[in-house]
Amino acid sequence: MNFRRNINIIAVITGVVLGPSSLSAANASQPPLTWSAIAFIVFGCLFAGLFVIGLQILRKNKKYGYYTLRFFEPISIFMLGSGIGASVYSVVKEELGPSSVLFIAVGLGLFLSVAVSSAFFKVRHRSAL
Repeated sequence: MNFRRNINIIAVITGVVLGPSSLSAANASQPPLTWSAIAFIVFGCLFAGLFVIGLQILRKNKKYGYYTLRFFEPISIFMLGSGIGASVYSVVKEELGPSSVLFIAVGLGLFLSVAVSSAFFKVRHRSAL
């Protein structure tokens, strides 16, 4: 348990540090992002994460679902951290726009899919965790 916590802490710190470079990547998107696209991105990442993780959980061998959850958890936390770093950087620069919350939207969708999939995994494989 201590190892997972350390990995998640490293993921969030790395994400926050790399936030400004993530912001420049989001600003370069073509066509430019709009505020209405952010909700679509959150739900798209939520459903995509549920689909990918859910397929692994539905397999007979529980190790595939377990490792998929453990793989997606730090990725979603990294994306959230990167989004927080990009948003804080854009607020300091007074340039808050839809591209500055893009990675928060992606990270939030993935994190919610990991949380829901984890609950589904616990129900499907009661003795695995």
